[in-house]
Amino acid sequence: MKLLLIFIGGGLGSVLRYGIAHLFSVKTAFHPLLATLSVNTVGSFCLGALVAYFARQNGQNENIALALTVGLCGGFTTFSTFSLEIINLLKTGDFIQASIYISSSILLSLFLLFLGWKLMA
Repeated sequence: MKLLLIFIGGGLGSVLRYGIAHLFSVKTAFHPLLATLSVNTVGSFCLGALVAYFARQNGQNENIALALTVGLCGGFTTFSTFSLEIINLLKTGDFIQASIYISSSILLSLFLLFLGWKLMA
């Protein structure tokens, strides 16, 4: 049952990520990197909040916790796309934008994970 719920959560997270990336690329004038930055930072905030919430549950709803944290948040966020975007920036010689993207992604994701955790703790 756990694996099925993680599978469903991961599928939903991946579809949400695809939808947001599609909206950013087709419907807005925002830079494409903002789609990945957005999903990773929002996903980090949600993961922090969910981990804090389920920690207070003392093991109750473990299956739902796994579906939402490992599945949904894991499927929603994307380290591989982040890595590919950095490599593409480096290949074009855009070292400054790559550095800004790396540092802002890591710092914002850590900050928002901590914020989500603190708000639910």
